[in-house]
Amino acid sequence: MIRRYLSEIIRRKIENLNENIIKAFEKVPREKFVFSGISLEYIYSDQAIPTYYGENFLSTSSQPSLMALFFKELSLKKGKKVFEIGTGTGYNAAIMSEIVGNEGIIVTAEPEKEIYDMARETLKEYNNVIVLNRDGYYIYENEKFNIIISTVAVDGIPVSWIKQLEKNGKIIAPIVLGDGLTDYTFIIEKTEDKLLARFLIHTSFLRALGNLSFKHKIEKIENEYKIDRNLNIPDNLFEFCVTYFNPGNKAIKINEEYGIYKNGVLKFNGENLLKIIDKLKNVDLFKAQFEGIIIYDYLNFIPI
Repeated sequence: MIRRYLSEIIRRKIENLNENIIKAFEKVPREKFVFSGISLEYIYSDQAIPTYYGENFLSTSSQPSLMALFFKELSLKKGKKVFEIGTGTGYNAAIMSEIVGNEGIIVTAEPEKEIYDMARETLKEYNNVIVLNRDGYYIYENEKFNIIISTVAVDGIPVSWIKQLEKNGKIIAPIVLGDGLTDYTFIIEKTEDKLLARFLIHTSFLRALGNLSFKHKIEKIENEYKIDRNLNIPDNLFEFCVTYFNPGNKAIKINEEYGIYKNGVLKFNGENLLKIIDKLKNVDLFKAQFEGIIIYDYLNFIPI
């Protein structure tokens, strides 16, 4: 059976994978969620595939073994409540539905109306899945979640996600840093009294829409550095750790406490940021664990 072939590939690639996750990949027919005319052999390869070509957008299904890795890291199992950002045509939600079972729930958000309509149809037999046509920035107000998973690359982690995450809950999200060509997927855990984040893997996802993709709205202020010391840290580390962006702002105010974005400068002179910068020296973004703090409306990180 071709589905079993894919599940065996996943089993070999991801060590110590829960058997329920493997069985879910065996059970769900991936071709049901593909409307791009590609071959069955390609559909059941362990690759990200195009699922639908819209007039001005592309919908894809992520690499199955990568999703299996995400599920493993998130401790996805029966009874879990999951919020997914980026439904696409619904394949990932269907897999998670099988894993969490009737005791769990999957709420999945898709902003493109055309794709949302497809997903609602492909997922109609899954009674534990709720499909929303909305910006994933706005979480589902009627539930608290054990897991939040983004299958699109976001510019930052909104506090709205953190507020509706249960204690000991986890977020996994690709975050756009640096040149924007590669995302950096982090896993974030909410403990009793703090938030912890660690780098998981380099990835390459489609970019989020709406308020989860806000950096392009920022008016960069050239040559306005207000820093009285040498940063001496990698740009992508600084951007991940201390950058605050407000998607409601069309431009950045000159004298507020902001960070560097790419090659432009968002001026800052706050003492808190300068203290954080001191802690960043010699920190490896890909090996360190970070503790979360909230600066205004966005989650940012400093090393533990």
